[in-house]
Amino acid sequence: FGRWPFPRKHYQTVLANLKKNGVKWIGFDAIFSESEHTQLSDASTHLKKITELTKTQGNQKKEIKNTLEKIQDLSKLSPGDKSFADAISEFENVVLGYFYFKSPFELQESGRQDTPFLGLDDMESSEVPIPLLPEGRELNSYPSALKAYGLTSNIPQITKASEHAAFFNNEPDSDAIVRQATLVRIINNRLMPSLSLKVAAEILNSDILVEFDKQGIQAIDLIDRDDETKVLKIPTDPTSRGRLLINYRGPKETVPYFSFADAYNNRGIALYNLKMY
Repeated sequence: FGRWPFPRKHYQTVLANLKKNGVKWIGFDAIFSESEHTQLSDASTHLKKITELTKTQGNQKKEIKNTLEKIQDLSKLSPGDKSFADAISEFENVVLGYFYFKSPFELQESGRQDTPFLGLDDMESSEVPIPLLPEGRELNSYPSALKAYGLTSNIPQITKASEHAAFFNNEPDSDAIVRQATLVRIINNRLMPSLSLKVAAEILNSDILVEFDKQGIQAIDLIDRDDETKVLKIPTDPTSRGRLLINYRGPKETVPYFSFADAYNNRGIALYNLKMY
């Protein structure tokens, strides 16, 4: 695949192969917050044309100028980003990841104080709809333990390629061990889901319902979109922070996986028993 990070154009092949092999949903616990630098290979066709034009007789200045302008355009819009965005749109069921800042200090260290919630508006379709709140309460009236102070999202071209986005933060305990998964977070007066909750909800064709009490989050349920009587209740922590105790299934490789290279080469993916764990 070349240098790391490898070119984003390769995701187009990977996503197409995954779809062929029956994968229904993809969740990215990675972020593409900067545009990809255009590689020389992306401009090879235009460079070859300039070489050919210089060998011909006559006045080719206009054509050479137009070709040089096309090369200049490549520096503004990476072909790799476009290929990746197109692949996401074609696959459709892709949940893009982002991360939030849990404290003012983290936001300050990021250098994003002037635009702490840049990109949030482009993820509006992933907001948890109509959380149940006690009378007279608003989301921003809850403690800072439930809030984010900013975020880092994907570049707009990639964000807008999908209707689905979710954060992939998980906060460790004081001994640096992650025992609980954060399921929702208040981000600029919007309730946003985690990657694990969002992917689970979409795979189960369910809507997310979050109920608050005076202290914080009282309950999180998944409501079947086709039958509202079917409700999956998610057990959350007693501290009203909307976290789920993680039941680790076992050591590494307990859950089968295949590599990016396998997906790219369409090698052995069909042999895996793709299912929810």
